[in-house]
Amino acid sequence: VNIENVVYLKSQLAGQLEDARRRLEDEDRRRSILEASLHQVEIDLESVRVQLEEESEARLDLERQLVKANGEIGHWRAKFEAEAAARAEEIEEIRRKYSIRIQEQEEQIETLIAKCSSIEKQKSRLQSEVEVLIIDLEKANGTARELQKRTEQLERVNIEIKSRLEETVQLYEQTQRDLRNKQVEIQRISHELDKTREQKDALGRENKKMGGKFSR
Repeated sequence: VNIENVVYLKSQLAGQLEDARRRLEDEDRRRSILEASLHQVEIDLESVRVQLEEESEARLDLERQLVKANGEIGHWRAKFEAEAAARAEEIEEIRRKYSIRIQEQEEQIETLIAKCSSIEKQKSRLQSEVEVLIIDLEKANGTARELQKRTEQLERVNIEIKSRLEETVQLYEQTQRDLRNKQVEIQRISHELDKTREQKDALGRENKKMGGKFSR
């Protein structure tokens, strides 16, 4: 009976030992699988970390580029606005100067017109005086002495009148030439002023166009 018990116990122990061995092998396989999975997870984690660092560096680089681009845009915008303001002031100064010149030219023309009107009045008055002198000369034909005396007097007066008339005519002709020159100068200045206004309008349109670009 004891031998049978021993054999039975040995058989049970052998079965338990075989079962424990199988369980140990299963546990070793499971541990190997878990270790392989853990190693793969560590590899994947390292890859994700490297990718995250690269993306972070790329994002920081993009942010630096964006800051630099915004700085350059601000710089050029300020420079353009300053140049536009300076150009506008320059155009306004040119317009003001031309306005002053035109006003001066208009005043000179008005003065010349007034002088011409005065000369015309003097010419008319001198013509009237000549007519009166001619009448007086005809009346002086009654007496030779009176005629001689009046003739000499009239000759002197006539010489003076001719001299004054010649001076008046020369002054009138010179005034006409000056007036024509002033009119030509006014036309030239008006043309320059029109060109300046066109340049100012073109600059205003360009400012609006550039302003639209910056606003976008």
